[in-house]
Amino acid sequence: FDRNATAVTYDLFHGQWHLHRTGTVAAFPFGFGLSTTTFAMGDDIAFDAATRSAHVTVANTGSRDAATVVQVYGGYEASDYERPAWRLVGFARVDIPAAGTKRLAISVDLRMLDVRVDGAMVREPGPIRLRAAFHADDPGAAVTLA
Repeated sequence: FDRNATAVTYDLFHGQWHLHRTGTVAAFPFGFGLSTTTFAMGDDIAFDAATRSAHVTVANTGSRDAATVVQVYGGYEASDYERPAWRLVGFARVDIPAAGTKRLAISVDLRMLDVRVDGAMVREPGPIRLRAAFHADDPGAAVTLA
């Protein structure tokens, strides 16, 4: 960081994407939130192509009613284009009572993974990996779309 800089140029890799690319661990990764309780995510993630939504079970493992935000990140296992490994493609806030569990449906916009090629947005072929997580560095629960 140059505090005397008179201009700043951002490329594709800035913010959390820059940290991931350089292997830098953030104290508070993108999407990180504080809560008065704790949450856990099941590994039962599923994608419903008809509704374009990811489904995952979230549990409030604490002793207080609270809310959390579940984020869905998408990425290609292999890509012909330079791109971030993961992009946010959906998220949903959910209120869960103490010691409660909810099955959550999160709308997913796979267009967020499209790339601009010669002025047009293009969907790259190949398997897409979806990951439901509590923040950008959370391994969460993942599923691969063929």
